[in-house]
Amino acid sequence: IVDGQQRLATTSILLARVRDILLELGRDKSAQSIEQTYLGNIDIQTEASVSRIQMNEENNEFYNSAILPSGFRAAAKSVKKADLRQTNARLFNASVLIDEFIRNGLKQSAKEKHVDYLLKWESFINNKARILAVFVSDEFAAYRMFETLNDRGLRASQVDILKNYLFSRCDTRLDEAKMLWREIDTVIEPLGNRSASDEDEGQDDS
Repeated sequence: IVDGQQRLATTSILLARVRDILLELGRDKSAQSIEQTYLGNIDIQTEASVSRIQMNEENNEFYNSAILPSGFRAAAKSVKKADLRQTNARLFNASVLIDEFIRNGLKQSAKEKHVDYLLKWESFINNKARILAVFVSDEFAAYRMFETLNDRGLRASQVDILKNYLFSRCDTRLDEAKMLWREIDTVIEPLGNRSASDEDEGQDDS
C-alpha cells in the first residue's frame, strides 16, 4: 500500500478494539466474525494468524505484535512509549485514543445497548465506507503516481490517476507523452463541459 495505509490502519485498529470489547462482553462469535472478515485469517500451512494488512517494514512487526492482537488494553500498560520509533508510537497512540473513544461512547448508552453500539461501527464500515483501489504493475509506478499527485496538491480524480499511471510507464518518452496528453485533453475537455451543461438543462445526449 503506497497511499491509504494510514486510513486502513486506523480502520483496522478501530475494528480490533471493537472486537476486544465484544470479547469482554462475552460476544465471542461476533468478535470472531470481525477478526476473520477484516483483521486476519489463519495460514493453512502454519496455522498462524496472518494479518490482512501488511504495513511497511518500519511498522509491520509492531502492528502485528502489539496493535492487532486482542487484549491491547492490558498489554498497553507495559509498553514504554519512549522506546518506540516515532511511527510505532503513532500507531500505539491511535489505538489508545480509539479504545478510549469507544469506551466513552459506551458510557453514554444503557448496558443492554452496548453490543448494538459496537456493531454499528462494523455496519458503518461495511455498508458506508468506500475504497478506491488502484493496482499498478510495480512499486515504482505506484510511488511515482503517489508523488506526482501529492506534489500537485490536488485530490486524485480518475483522470489524474489514469494520466499519472500512463506517465509512469513512459520512461524516456515522458515529454512526448505529456504533449500527446495535452492534445487529448484539448479534445476531451470541451465534451466534458458540454455534458455538464446539458445535465444542468435536463438534456440527454443519448
